[in-house]
Amino acid sequence: MTPDDLAQWETEAITKTGMVLRIRPLVPADAARLKAFADGMSDESHYQRFFSARRLDDTDIAKLVDLDYDRRFAFIAEREDDIVGVGRYISDPDPRTAEVAFAVADDLHGQGIGTLLMEHLRQVAKTRGITRFVADVLGANQPMMDVFGHAGFPIKRQLDGGVWEVELDVSRPSTADIEGRE
Repeated sequence: MTPDDLAQWETEAITKTGMVLRIRPLVPADAARLKAFADGMSDESHYQRFFSARRLDDTDIAKLVDLDYDRRFAFIAEREDDIVGVGRYISDPDPRTAEVAFAVADDLHGQGIGTLLMEHLRQVAKTRGITRFVADVLGANQPMMDVFGHAGFPIKRQLDGGVWEVELDVSRPSTADIEGRE
């Protein structure tokens, strides 16, 4: 995908609290800022996102920015020069299914940034033939379950061994109230 192709996915969005964000595809040049974002996550948020207490190193960050923008796609939410949220999908062996994951700056939880990122991922996924998002969410990660629950998509969820297995039908537009926030 060319830079011009990626530019079509850039937009401004407004959080539930009125904060203006720039949402755009993550690119390799964002690696240092992505590392700073990950380093700034609380231990709890980091564990809930990565299922590990081990902090990300440069090799991990290189893998996270290695995207083909088809089967592996990620958006960042930016406020000024800071990354304040990341949403990504990685397509499953079933080309209609993608695993999603999100992280939002600790001090901005609850403002709708995860929901905005999910809707933008859905828009891209639709053009790639992806109709279902899946995710594993630690049982204690209620904020992420709230994001999925409020996303406005039909949802299936099952708790297995302390981990929620979540499945979202993203083949239809969300019923979440994000209209007018772009």
